[in-house]
This record gives sequence, C-alpha cells and structure tokens, in this order.
Amino acid sequence: MKLKPVDFQNLPFGKLFCDYTSQLPQINEFFEFDPFEPGSFDRRIEQRSSTRNRSALKDVLMAYNGDDIHPAAKANIQHLTEDESSSALITGQQLTIVGGPLFTVYKIITAISVARREQERLGKVVVPVFWLADEDHDFPEIAKIGLPKGNDWLTAELAESHEPGTPAGSIKLDENWDPVYEAINAALNDSDFKEEVMQKVTSAYTSGQTHGLAFARLISSLFSRFGLVVIGSVLPQARKFLKDDIIKLLGKTEVMHEALETQSQKLERQYHRQASVSASNWFMIDDSGTRRKLSYDDGIWSYDNNKWTTPELIELLEQNPNWLSPNVFMRPLLQDCLLPTLAYVGGPGEIAYYAQMKTLYEAAGMQMPIILPRFSATIIESNIARNLDELPFSLTDYSQRIEDLEKQYIEKSNKLDIQSLANEWINKLGELADSHTEQIEAFDTSLLGTLVRTKQDQINAVNNLRQKLIRSAKNQEEVQLKRIQKVQLMLFPNRNLQERELASLYVLNKYGETILDELLSQLEGRSPNSHYLIEL
Repeated sequence: MKLKPVDFQNLPFGKLFCDYTSQLPQINEFFEFDPFEPGSFDRRIEQRSSTRNRSALKDVLMAYNGDDIHPAAKANIQHLTEDESSSALITGQQLTIVGGPLFTVYKIITAISVARREQERLGKVVVPVFWLADEDHDFPEIAKIGLPKGNDWLTAELAESHEPGTPAGSIKLDENWDPVYEAINAALNDSDFKEEVMQKVTSAYTSGQTHGLAFARLISSLFSRFGLVVIGSVLPQARKFLKDDIIKLLGKTEVMHEALETQSQKLERQYHRQASVSASNWFMIDDSGTRRKLSYDDGIWSYDNNKWTTPELIELLEQNPNWLSPNVFMRPLLQDCLLPTLAYVGGPGEIAYYAQMKTLYEAAGMQMPIILPRFSATIIESNIARNLDELPFSLTDYSQRIEDLEKQYIEKSNKLDIQSLANEWINKLGELADSHTEQIEAFDTSLLGTLVRTKQDQINAVNNLRQKLIRSAKNQEEVQLKRIQKVQLMLFPNRNLQERELASLYVLNKYGETILDELLSQLEGRSPNSHYLIEL
C-alpha cells in the first residue's frame, strides 16, 4: 500500500474546507481551536464538558451497542461510564444502508487514529465514538448505495414505504429490503471474503430491525475490535438522559437564534452559510411518528394550527422526552451534553455547519469542541494504476464528462491532428470565400446570400468529415477508450469523488477486513490536511 498526498485545492472541495485544512487566518474566527495544533487538545481536555451522570450514560451506551460487542469496545464503555478523566473523540454519519460510501470508513479511521494518538500523548483515556444520525428524516439521502459491476455502475435503492418525515433511524426493515440485499449480493463479485462480508450484513439487517440499529450493528461488527463505541439520541434511554439539557436549551431559544444568525451573516461575507437559520431549531414527533418542523415566534411554538408556550412545551417534554427532536444545529449540542467531547471528526459539509455555530455554543453556555477534518482518500487498485500510467491524463482530468475525455485522448494520441486539420481547412475556406466577395458583389449583389450559404455548406462538410475521422479514430483506439471509461468509473464514479460514491462493502468484499487494519496503519501519524491517493 502506497500513499501520495494531493492538495485539496486540486480536487472538487469548497473554499471554506480548503481554507480550514490550510488553517488560513480568515477561517480562525469561526472556530475555537486549530485542529492541527497539539496544544488545542491540551486546552480542550481541561475545558470539555463533564458527563453529569455516567451511570445513566452506561444505559444509553448499552442500548446502542448490545452485549455482543468486542471486549475492546466494552472496556471503552466502562472507561466512559466510570473514569471521570476519560473523553470521547466523536465522528458520525447518516444511516446510509450497509455502512454507506467509503468516507464513512475514513471518518471512523480518523477518529480511532487520533484517539490513540491523544490517549498516548495526554495520558488519559480517549474513546473513539460513532454518533448515529438516527433522528434525521431525509430518507432519500440514505436509501441507496453504489457499486461497480464490470464496466457499469449499479445503484441499489431501498423503496420508501413509510410516512414522509419519519426519522430514518426509526424505520423498520420490511419486505422492501430483500430486493436491495439481492442487488448488493449480485453486484459484489465472488471473492474469498464475500461470505463473511454478507454474513455481517445479514446479521445486522434482520427483518423488523430499525435502520438505526441495523446500521449500528454493522458498524460495531467492523470496528468495535478497535474500541469504537456507537451511540445516538433517538432511543428512550438517550432521550431520558438528555431531557433536562433540552429544557435548558429551549429556554435560550431567542439568544441562540440571534447568535446563530449573526455568525451566519458574518460567515456569508467570506464564504457561504451551509444551512438556513430559523427561530426554532426543533422538530416535534407527532402521534404518527412523523417529524414536523416547529416554528417559534414571540414565545409561541407551533406547527399547523397547534400552538404551545415554552412552559407548555416543557410540560409535554416532561411527559415524553422523545416528543422533541433536534435540527442540524442542536444535534451537536446534545452530543456534547451526552458525552465528554474532546473533538469531532467531520467532512467538508459538517465543517461548514460548525463554522456557523461558534457563537451558538457560547450562547448555550458551552464551548465548541475541536473540529477535525476526516481523512480523505482515493483508492487506486493495481489494474487502475497501470491504466493511469499508460493514459495521458492526470487524476483530476477524470472528473470530466467521458465524451470530453475520449475526444481529448483521440486528439492527443492520433497521428493525424484532426482538430488542427479541420480548423486549418475551415479557415482557408473562409479566406477563399472572402477573397471573392467583392467580385461577386460587383457582378450580381443578389448572389451574396448564395455565397454565404455555399461557404457554410463547405464548413459543414468539413465538420462532418471531422466527426467521421474522430469516429474512425475511436474505433482504432477502442481498447484505450474502454480503459479511460474504467478508470473514470473507479476513481470518479458519477463524476464525483470516489469516497462519496463507492460503497465500502466493495473494498471489504475484495480485500477482506484486514484492509481496515492496513488503512489505519498507513494513515496513523499522517495529517488529514491533504487528500491521499492510496495504491493497493
């Protein structure tokens, strides 16, 4: 396995993320800590929140992790629930089916790697934690996964059979899961590891299981041996734990809204706001289990024709802690109320969310944790590496349309410079027609239109010849063009970064779980301030 760093600036990453990973001065006012400075961890370890009731936290952790996790994860649960000096190094993700694309793996590996490093450096237990976004309701975002099959890209997608707005983590697996499983099974090539990989999927995704716990079981089966602990906020044990924190945050609604909007406006002057801001940062879960956006205006909370004062809302929350659900800005605050957070590992989108939130944390009487960018990488398999060496393109070229890549290749590789030939021919036709314009005009002005049409007809004929020459060249270069298609399919599927599209199951199926150990070994000690090309 070989690693080569690539600057984020050379890949399709946003300006805010590039500035953050470079720690440019203008980005610092939106964050509390420099994630690449060891002193940040020294300061945060002293200032992090302390879980007020660690025995209650154990109930939450066991509800999500179960009894059959690896002893390393069990030991870390014990540390978090009994050792007041312990901290959590958290990452998280939406509940994308079967573990999601590769960036989920990179997030977890970052959290494990940095937790190990800081535990050794600080001399205090640092536990890697995976936070399930089990209250998110955007089902279409989590319901599909992509896999290559030969020269095609296959997408397995779960049909929506529930009420719109239902939190994805609460949706139970039903008969719609079977065709998805079959599609994934068919897309994965036979290998020495396929039976083991599919067994893990089968064990996690059982009929009647919720998507939240299915995702949690799969992640645990892969990473609990590294000490990873899984947690979320939707289960009753978590809601009971967080009830008093939610009540406190409700009481600060107006001051937090002002802080969030002020910071977002400041951010917009240099970058962009990742999410819109409203006076309410809460949803309610109605009797049907649907997550409905609450509005807030002058002390009154409402949706449709239903209205409550803040005390009335709190009374309902006392009766049922699961009645309220946080939005994207409240979720990190609840995460830090539940756990003694040292740092959070996020992708470009999450870092953009956090850039809006520094003053929100302050208004809530809290401190934003260290925000670490996750590792970002493109895996290059040996057959793809050979093709890359033979083809005249750089990595980033493969994000273009395949038609444009094919055209460029033919123009670069063909002995006949088709484009130059066509351009020269067309220019000469134009010059020849223009040189006779005065003569024809003097002879019969009514024929000038015919001259123009004749000129255009001749140009069209040359362009037609050019297209035929290109098709002929394509036929002659068919093998190489197929290689270009294959390289693009594997490195930029759907013209997107591989890590955002390729299911992690593909890599596990082909190389086995030991690929996780290798990735961790190779990335440990490296900084996530560059994208990495990983040659296998």
